[in-house]
Amino acid sequence: MRDRLKTSTHTWRAIASLALCAIGVALSSYTLWVHYRPSALVCVSAGSIDCQAVLTSAQSVIVGIPVPYFGIVFFVALGGLCLPAAWVSTEAWVHLVRLAAVIIGMGSAIYLIVTELFTVKKICLWCTGVHVVTFAVFVIVVTATPAIMARSGSSLPDHAAELDDPSIRHLTQRQRSEQNTS
Repeated sequence: MRDRLKTSTHTWRAIASLALCAIGVALSSYTLWVHYRPSALVCVSAGSIDCQAVLTSAQSVIVGIPVPYFGIVFFVALGGLCLPAAWVSTEAWVHLVRLAAVIIGMGSAIYLIVTELFTVKKICLWCTGVHVVTFAVFVIVVTATPAIMARSGSSLPDHAAELDDPSIRHLTQRQRSEQNTS
C-alpha cells in the first residue's frame, strides 16, 4: 500500500509539473512571438498594466537574446526533468538538477518581476502568467525533493528528510541513535 501511495504521489507531481512546463512553454512562446510581432499582442493596457511596454522594453532583451527564449529553454529542459521516469529515478543527480533548475528559474522570475515593477514600471499579464507557473513548479519540486533524496540514500541533512515522510523521520532518528552510540 505504501509503495502504491508513493507511486501516486510521484504520478501527480509528474503530471502537474509536466502540465505546468507545457503552459510555461506556451506562454513563453506567445511572448516571444509578440516580441517579434507586437501587433499580435492581446492584452489589456490600463494604468500600470501594459504588456507591450514590458515586452518591447530594453529590459526584454538580455545580451541580444529576447527573454522569452530563456523561458522556452527553461521549461523544455525542466519538462525533461519532470517526466515520470525522472520523478522515480534512483539517481540523485536527476533530483538535484531539477531542484537547481527551479531555484534558478524562481530567481530569474523574481529578477524579472523586480525589473517590471521598478525599471519598466509596468506589469505584463502574460509575463505574470509565466512567473506564476514558475512559482507553482518551484513549490512542487522543492516540497518533494527532500523526501525523494532521502529515499534514494542521498546525503541531505536529516532534518530535510523529516519534512515529508514519517517513515524517513523514523529512519533518520534511528540513524542518529546509532551514531550517538558509536
